[in-house]
Amino acid sequence: MRINDRFVLRQLGDNIYIVETINRETKFNKIVTFNSSAAYLWDQFYDKEFSYEEVAESIINKYGVDSNTAKHDAVELIEKWQTAGLIN
Repeated sequence: MRINDRFVLRQLGDNIYIVETINRETKFNKIVTFNSSAAYLWDQFYDKEFSYEEVAESIINKYGVDSNTAKHDAVELIEKWQTAGLIN
């Protein structure tokens, strides 16, 4: 899977958002709020193909959680991104 390149990460103060862009213009018809963990993973995989396993491995490396927790968190995150149309 791959992050949809119509969406970009933007930070406004302490808040992190994903906003849709069309022809380099920001459109505010779709805005998704991210926490710092989701933003970290977005940065890790933006403009790359990735799998559930690679996301889980990044979670383990960054946060030191066990494999089962990381796999569960990776599936949950990717499902949310798919539902929001953020990944293909």
